Amino acid sequence: MVYDSCGNQENVDIKNNVSKFFEAFDTRKNGISKFDNNDKSESYQAGQGIWLPANDTGGVSVYPSEIKQENDHQFTVTYAIEADANAQKGLYIMNLYHTCPGELLTIGEGPHQGEIPWVNATFYGCSF
Repeated sequence: MVYDSCGNQENVDIKNNVSKFFEAFDTRKNGISKFDNNDKSESYQAGQGIWLPANDTGGVSVYPSEIKQENDHQFTVTYAIEADANAQKGLYIMNLYHTCPGELLTIGEGPHQGEIPWVNATFYGCSF
């Protein structure tokens, strides 16, 4: 992904330490959300993901693998997506910077074909 502040100084914290800033988006350190596959469960009905802590991500990792400062207001982040042989199948939310509510990742034999769990729930938005 390419991020550009367009010269806006509100992103000074990012510019000062880009690598440290993007550590927050490393699921190996901070976990990942996964939707419950049970359409009868409370979390599915509410459209909420189940938070899996870093030590229990089910073999799924999403993290910035390369961060390159292009100039004083633009940088490129390459994210790595890994799923080991024991990865829990299902629909995950990749917490990438400035994606709201998040990019979806399906682990399994094919793409997620069902409803997206939050479509019938109240969406509270995101803050950046």
